[in-house]
Amino acid sequence: MARQPKSFFTPERRTLLEDLTGLSETDTAALELVGRYAAEKLWPQYEAINADRRAFHAAMDSLIDPKQLGFRGSFLPEDLGGIDLSIPAYMMGLEMLSQGNASVALSLAIDGSVLSALSRLGDEQQLGRYVRDALRDKRMTAFALTEPGYGSDAGNLETRATTDGASWKLNGQKTWTTNGGWADYYFVVCRTNPDRNLGPAGLSVLMVHKEEIAAIEQIPKYTVPGSYTATLTFADSVVPAADGAARLVGSVDTGFMDAKRLLEGGRITIASFGLGIASEAFEMALDYTRTRESQGEALIEKQAIALPLAEFDARLDAARLMTYTAAKRMQAGRMENAEASKAKLLGSELAAELADFNRRVHGSYGLAKEYRCVQLIHDAGVAVTGEGTSEIQKILIASNRKKRTGKDPGFRP
Repeated sequence: MARQPKSFFTPERRTLLEDLTGLSETDTAALELVGRYAAEKLWPQYEAINADRRAFHAAMDSLIDPKQLGFRGSFLPEDLGGIDLSIPAYMMGLEMLSQGNASVALSLAIDGSVLSALSRLGDEQQLGRYVRDALRDKRMTAFALTEPGYGSDAGNLETRATTDGASWKLNGQKTWTTNGGWADYYFVVCRTNPDRNLGPAGLSVLMVHKEEIAAIEQIPKYTVPGSYTATLTFADSVVPAADGAARLVGSVDTGFMDAKRLLEGGRITIASFGLGIASEAFEMALDYTRTRESQGEALIEKQAIALPLAEFDARLDAARLMTYTAAKRMQAGRMENAEASKAKLLGSELAAELADFNRRVHGSYGLAKEYRCVQLIHDAGVAVTGEGTSEIQKILIASNRKKRTGKDPGFRP
């Protein structure tokens, strides 16, 4: 490839955050480090990280080791092991990491969502084990919600947890669990009230340790191939009610609302993740069309290429503005569910469309592994599907509009 990026913390990205939220010295220093790491370390090792778990772990180690770059959990306050990085700056860090390698960014994004949820819901012992110690000891977390028969329909989850007071017993399956098999700790949403008519009101969250899961099976996949994605099986799996820290997170039968809040914040992370893929696809297309000639002139000189590039350029700016505005409101505790859905919808769909456009302008070269075009298309699929599909986001947005106007848009949440 002709490009040899030195940093993804571009003047455009810097200016956006400066104008929208302001940048502290901590934010600026962190983003400069992450921008260089993503461009100089992740981007050149793109194929190796996706194909070799050793390369993936080597790439991740600097990001999760607090003695090195330590970007993991950086949005947390210092007393929990973070550096008080602002939420918009953290999201931009994820965007740049996603531009360097989507497998790495997704693993951090999911872990970050769990750490954020635990920082709000955990008691002091849980914060000690699952946040402070987990960051210090590089013990990753995972979010186990989706089941083979239920994805967005969380109210009908079937994984059951019963208790005798001393321990919990889990039965059921979770699938498409990012970091599954690598993570030490699992934020598991399960049914604790046997009355299925209660729907989401009968769900709770348990922290389950890796060794307590009966079986973990990796899912072979085209998308984000460097990351871990697994099906978890619980078969009379015994989880202590407390062993130095309580395993129940929050209160019994409130797990759906806890998971819902995690998902809302997670949609901003996936919007940022999608923007990273979209940015890389745009830069690849721009670079190729500037240098590739047809009929005596560069492809970018042809209106059939220049006009869609101009539109994508504008849409990238718009999606970033939406995402970082939502991140700013998230920082202030004022983000609405629909804002997260809008950001996720725009960022993920843009990633998919730009990745496909990039492959097309590369012609036959777009099918070669060397050019990464097809892999970007696969990775964009995670942005479109993860944390609720685009269709689910539209339903949530329409539902919010119905509540604000009193008119039924014809959808149901």
